[in-house]
Amino acid sequence: MEDGSGVAKVYPELNAEKIATLIDDLPCIIRYGVNKPASLIKMPPNPSLLPVDITNIINYLCNDMHDLDREFTMVDIISSLNDCPKDSIR
Repeated sequence: MEDGSGVAKVYPELNAEKIATLIDDLPCIIRYGVNKPASLIKMPPNPSLLPVDITNIINYLCNDMHDLDREFTMVDIISSLNDCPKDSIR
């Protein structure tokens, strides 16, 4: 939903608390997806997104959608992407 509330059993919510909990993992989740047995919904990888796209998505989630007052740079995102545990996400 527009406010990040999600749709029950279809799309998980992306409220401020959830974003704050996942904030360090968001670049990896967005790029490589989520396909763990415990995941209710599988999120496919999106390797075509550039670091600038991922930076914009995360900054939107943190600051425009929720007032978390956390700004990410492309350097932050590239560093996070370089450290992604690819085998444990997919």
